[in-house]
Amino acid sequence: MSDACQRGPTQCPLIIALGAALSVCFLSAYMLTNGQTSVAAELLTMGAKVDDWVNDGEGWRLVLSSWLHADTHHLLVNVLWLIVLGRILRDRIGEDGVFATWVLGAFGGQCLSYIANTGASVGASGGVAALF
Repeated sequence: MSDACQRGPTQCPLIIALGAALSVCFLSAYMLTNGQTSVAAELLTMGAKVDDWVNDGEGWRLVLSSWLHADTHHLLVNVLWLIVLGRILRDRIGEDGVFATWVLGAFGGQCLSYIANTGASVGASGGVAALF
């Protein structure tokens, strides 16, 4: 087991805070939709990436959509990988490096989704993929 995994979560406060922030965003969406976060109309209103709306000047959706998740499983998988990979990478590139990699990856993932996928998109999978 790596040293990062042995030190525990108190040694990775920024990574844990990022996971917590993603969870808070999900819980907020969950409460706003009465427990139905996969309701497409609600996710669209909250900031899902929609190409036509980005084309109409709502570029902020390329950032905000990474903080929304379609369901609990989607959130848990992203947060789990964030914590596991973040703790491993922290010793190599530092916690700030992990955070910057995740943020740029999340934004980059939504930009790639904008180019390659005409449908709506939410989730932090691009950020997690950048950590691989």
